[in-house]
Amino acid sequence: MKCINILILCCTCQLLIGQATKMELLSVWRDSTIKGTRQYSNAYNACWGLVVNGKEYGVIGSTVGTHIIDYSDPTTPKEIFRLKGREQGTHVVHREYFDYNCHLYIVCGEGNKNTLQILDISKLPNEIKMVYDTNTLFTTCHDLFIDQQKGILYTTSEYSKSGFAPLGVYDINDPSNPKLLGRFSKFENYRVGHVHAGSAKNDTVIIHNGYDGFAILDFKDKTAPKVLQSFESNSYPNAGYNHSGWFHPNGRHYCFADETHRSPLKILDMNIISNSKIINQIKAGPDISIGHNPYYTCDYLYISYYFDGLQVFDTKDPANPYLSHYYPTSNLPHSDTDTSYMGAWDAYPFLPSGNVLVSDMQNGLFLIKGIEKPCNAIPQCGSITSTNSTDKRTVLLYQNPCRTTINFSSDEEFVQFEIIQITGLIVSRGIFTSKNDYHIEIPNISPGAYFLKLFDKKRNCTILKVVIE
Repeated sequence: MKCINILILCCTCQLLIGQATKMELLSVWRDSTIKGTRQYSNAYNACWGLVVNGKEYGVIGSTVGTHIIDYSDPTTPKEIFRLKGREQGTHVVHREYFDYNCHLYIVCGEGNKNTLQILDISKLPNEIKMVYDTNTLFTTCHDLFIDQQKGILYTTSEYSKSGFAPLGVYDINDPSNPKLLGRFSKFENYRVGHVHAGSAKNDTVIIHNGYDGFAILDFKDKTAPKVLQSFESNSYPNAGYNHSGWFHPNGRHYCFADETHRSPLKILDMNIISNSKIINQIKAGPDISIGHNPYYTCDYLYISYYFDGLQVFDTKDPANPYLSHYYPTSNLPHSDTDTSYMGAWDAYPFLPSGNVLVSDMQNGLFLIKGIEKPCNAIPQCGSITSTNSTDKRTVLLYQNPCRTTINFSSDEEFVQFEIIQITGLIVSRGIFTSKNDYHIEIPNISPGAYFLKLFDKKRNCTILKVVIE
């Protein structure tokens, strides 16, 4: 399907690092005994972040396995768990991570001994529990991403006993027992031979297909997804190896990277999803530079930029970002003829503290002092027990203090809520239409402490204390 209505822009990428502010390094974790790969000399690969029981943790993959780092003291990182991969050695280039509902999902892209690994992380820092470790569903896959609103896991370019599949789809509403929903190489009349990575938000899925471009899919029907729009590799400006992207919290904008030297990042306007348009192109560093994994918070766009480290764009105007901050994780020489892959692989800007994790392929896990408190901070894993219900109920409150929304999960089925001032005045009330992913928009009220009152069908109530910033 050919894409039309693409706005071809001149590359607005003549921004120099000298115009941006260098960020502050808090710490680096590395293990010098870990050997790098034969292919890229990388001992390390992807990183992720966790918040469990009020503490922040970093996760980084290596040729050995998965490392969980405690940042109780941000200046003194401490490795508290090391989970050896089923596949280890200098042939292992890729490990990838995503978390959902107090579980960490782990995949690896090389070897034939691999499994899907799922960790219960709810009891960090004291223990982690392997709740799933089998190749029943698949052995290797290149990447994974999760639709947090729907509890759906997507895997890219996976190999299973059934063979190769560009995209796998799994229900993880029971987080430790994933259920296969389907494997896809064709979406209506749109075929793909490879999916490199993707993003999902409330059944809207974007798949990045390497040299075959990318596509926007509607996955409301998990057995028959629809194509909303596709972009062939020759149908948008400065196309390269279409690698990965991330949704802006406003749901309208999306940034993606073509993992090709000299190729700028693209900003997609999805106001009308089936008629999405590339409205801007941005770039950091020398002309040879290559962006890898972009991530949006509400005000900034963070990109791991290989040789050029972490690059950060101010996106207060999401359609017109400009380079504002950076941090060089690598001092490797970088010339106009160097087309290798070294330096910053991944970034994670969603810790509530605002601090940013960056994994460097040769140098380990960096913790960079934040420049903001992200409004879309990672959901916190931790139990909060209600204060006045006859049978004590457990509610997982994802973030507290809250800024724009209150998000929580519970095994209880609540049908109504009230937000109440300490004085007893009700400032907001509403109903829930589904028990999946409870979500409350915070009204225009003053910051402070409030009570959140939750009612079930029998009018039994559960009360939580929330802080609104």
